[in-house]
Amino acid sequence: MRALTERWCALSMKARFSLWLIFTFVLLSLIGIIRRDVPSFSSASPQIAERWRGLRQLQTQPAIPLVQTPVLAFTPLEYQFAGTQLVDWQPEGSGGEMVLDTHWQQIAEIFALLGTQNMSVRAFNLKPFAKALRLTLQLEHINDTR
Repeated sequence: MRALTERWCALSMKARFSLWLIFTFVLLSLIGIIRRDVPSFSSASPQIAERWRGLRQLQTQPAIPLVQTPVLAFTPLEYQFAGTQLVDWQPEGSGGEMVLDTHWQQIAEIFALLGTQNMSVRAFNLKPFAKALRLTLQLEHINDTR
């Protein structure tokens, strides 16, 4: 590195000026080539411009308030409907363990009903039992702060 510095200082003023001029010309030429190959935003297709306008409108629109679904009070007795029977309920704290005999088709409905009652499933077990399925659920209230 020291040798390069010594050579640079050993050059005459005209040689240094010529090298700086060549370097600047090459640099500006490269910048011109790069900028010519990159399309500008003003020449972008009308579809892209229309999409950007749509996105800007979405940003300025006020947020739509979410509709709150009414929360039902939890009671294990509601889980006795067609094809489902409550076998056992062991309350503990803000939740408990619920055992149901059910069919495969009712399982999604059970979880949906738990969601409307602000109940969270910590764990569950599903086993075949007689001609149905035995579903064991460990439940807790979602808004519990303990």
